[in-house]
Amino acid sequence: MKLITIGADPEVILTRGGSPVPAKPLFNHQDNAEAAGAASVYRDGALVEFGLDPQATSDGFSSAVYDAIGFICERAAGEGMEASDRVVGVFSEDILDDDELSDAGCMPDINIYTGTQNHSPRGKYAASPVRCAGGHVHLGIGDFDCSYTRQITLALDLLLEYGRTGVGEERRRQLYGSAGSIRMPDHGIEYRTPSNWWVFKEGGPAEVYDVCCMALEVAQDDSIMRGGVMSLDVGVDLSKIRDCIDCGRTRSEVDDLVAYIRSKHGGNQ
Repeated sequence: MKLITIGADPEVILTRGGSPVPAKPLFNHQDNAEAAGAASVYRDGALVEFGLDPQATSDGFSSAVYDAIGFICERAAGEGMEASDRVVGVFSEDILDDDELSDAGCMPDINIYTGTQNHSPRGKYAASPVRCAGGHVHLGIGDFDCSYTRQITLALDLLLEYGRTGVGEERRRQLYGSAGSIRMPDHGIEYRTPSNWWVFKEGGPAEVYDVCCMALEVAQDDSIMRGGVMSLDVGVDLSKIRDCIDCGRTRSEVDDLVAYIRSKHGGNQ
């Protein structure tokens, strides 16, 4: 089992004068998406989204992200708008009168900690002008053994999202993107916990690519995780990991676990 490609479909909130504005009609609907290098750019509800073609290298993944963001920024600037790095935006309540803009557009995903479906944000979106920008990542895995799904997702939670306390992160996770959120497409795993924080961070795309590679190694390391039961040899309660991510907290025992994993598999990544 090895990582073959990484893809993503991040969302971006547009602003004008600091206030969030809908991507409609500046960007086309997904049915008529526009090409931007190795990405397709389109509107998704009130936000603009770009879907990356699967990339087999860190440099290719980073370039595809930057090409798409450049396309979005240039288009937005031509209309006096900006592509914001914010995770949560409060739009005018006028968007609730537009069926397309008021739709969350996403089906429920699965939570690896509970083994059940997460609630869809669709109902909350229909009644509120608050919108959140996701940064979902797709792992294309060769010879995928789905019995490792939970281990891979836990490793991603620990290495990519634990300790993530940026502005809006906790509020976003109250709607969607909680710890351990995934879908299971044919190509492997869609990891749905991250926001779009990594899109705008210097070196963020490369960090995501490298962590995805590391997560597959960690998931198969029996000195860290034991088989399908996902028990941790270091004795950290999984509910504490989940709580830390969802509430933006840290705990010394989780800090130690992450440090141990990185020392063994990732150096200083």
